[in-house]
Amino acid sequence: MTDLSEKLRDSGLKITPQRMQVMRYVVANPGSHFTAEDIHQELMKTEPTIPISTIYNITRALSDSGLIKAFEINGRMVFESNMETHANFYCTMCNEITDIPISEEAMANLVPPDYVVTDISLIIKGICRTCNVKEVAAEA
Repeated sequence: MTDLSEKLRDSGLKITPQRMQVMRYVVANPGSHFTAEDIHQELMKTEPTIPISTIYNITRALSDSGLIKAFEINGRMVFESNMETHANFYCTMCNEITDIPISEEAMANLVPPDYVVTDISLIIKGICRTCNVKEVAAEA
């Protein structure tokens, strides 16, 4: 718990019980993609009075402070704890999001050399391997 407290403090955020609960959720779900609603649904099991607005505010603060990343897919905010350079592949059939490793060099080549990149959020939409195999099998 001290490590999470330090992360919040080092990021300039006040330590509150609700922020600690959200940070525990993030740490307990490494590599996953989640919404404020996902967090709220899980926290309601132990904190039935926690308002969704509190979760929205906390996820925004964690994102603004660089503890998690945020991106938008189909009008909803999605969060992740993977801070490495990567793309997010969104399957339009099953709605799963998969991290796709991309080198920083490859990402840097996406913009002209005289541009300064401060953050990258790359979302690729398509059909994942699993859904593609199912679709091909269904057509056969």
